[in-house]
Amino acid sequence: MMRFLRGVTAPLAIAMACCASFMVVGSGTAVAAGGGCRDYDPFASVSYGFCIGDDGRYVYGDAYIRRYGGDRCERIRIWIYERQGVWHTPRAGGVYDCQTGHLGPESYRMTSGSRYYTKVHIYDAAGELTHSGNSPESWI
Repeated sequence: MMRFLRGVTAPLAIAMACCASFMVVGSGTAVAAGGGCRDYDPFASVSYGFCIGDDGRYVYGDAYIRRYGGDRCERIRIWIYERQGVWHTPRAGGVYDCQTGHLGPESYRMTSGSRYYTKVHIYDAAGELTHSGNSPESWI
């Protein structure tokens, strides 16, 4: 019986030490989840990706414009939306001139229990919305 206990005691002690250190490290840290990019390529003349990421405290929304159809783009609006259940509220945002490449990021402080996503609208010279889309969600 003593030999059995010696064989079990060491692995059990190691497992307990690992779990205890995980609980100590994890107790004060916000762990965020989700995030990423969603690509849109609705027409041959338009291609973009809308993204969201976070660092556990702030969420960052941005857009990657690969191409847009000539005069069909006057300005681009990037918002970070907060979702609490059925309520969707814009929290931060910016307006950008039409150009290809990376736009943003916009940022907003995260709170537990909320989800966040990037919403992007592309407007033409007449002020009409020509394209829009959302990123995936990020949350704590």
